[in-house]
Amino acid sequence: MKKQTFDLSGMGGGYEDMCQLMLWRGVLYLAEVKPPVKMWEQATEYKNIYGVMVTNGADLKGLEAAIIRSGDDATSAMHQCVMGHLQFIHKNGEGAWRAELAPHRTGPGDVFEWDDKGRLP
Repeated sequence: MKKQTFDLSGMGGGYEDMCQLMLWRGVLYLAEVKPPVKMWEQATEYKNIYGVMVTNGADLKGLEAAIIRSGDDATSAMHQCVMGHLQFIHKNGEGAWRAELAPHRTGPGDVFEWDDKGRLP
């Protein structure tokens, strides 16, 4: 199924595809499981160090298990990037996420249709 989305990584290719897969898995998980928004209080990011988000608690661990599966080729930078987007979506909704990103994604390839190739339920 195709979804209109925004470039997350700026890297393109397989890297961006993995970020998109993680994002949309996470969106589905949040919609189905409905964990408390308060769970994000147990996530820590470090200023000026990209690629490190430390998570604690069963709710965040469940989300991580949903977005990164055995055999995925995901990096810690992908994890932090996607988790940041999921945090915004969880707190504000997908519509607000789209409205927030749209003014900043105006270049070629910044907005595109991503095909999940049957990898999402």
